[in-house]
Amino acid sequence: MNRQDEFPYPAGTVELLVSADEDPDVEATERAQEAYAELVRQATEDDPDPERIAGMDAYAMAATVDFGLEAKQGLLELRSENARLRLITRLFLAATKRLDFIERAQARARSNGKVRFG
Repeated sequence: MNRQDEFPYPAGTVELLVSADEDPDVEATERAQEAYAELVRQATEDDPDPERIAGMDAYAMAATVDFGLEAKQGLLELRSENARLRLITRLFLAATKRLDFIERAQARARSNGKVRFG
């Protein structure tokens, strides 16, 4: 992007980036969709609609989860849908593990008032 300083407001020229021309990785797609479905189940206790998930790309799935700015920026910078799918799969799995940890900690806290870490 080139800044255009002649305007009284922030401006620049934008170059649109095109995703890599590649064949879809069916395994990466399935893993991402499965990890997303599990995260949705655990976070909402609802079964997600498989047809809806099947129609979602990496951006659509990631848009429904708050990963933080760095993770979202990393996703935006990838030019390959297959690479984006691999990244969101890792992010979904990590989020699911965090939710599982939180649930176990809450259950322990309710049971005896003490939570032991480690």
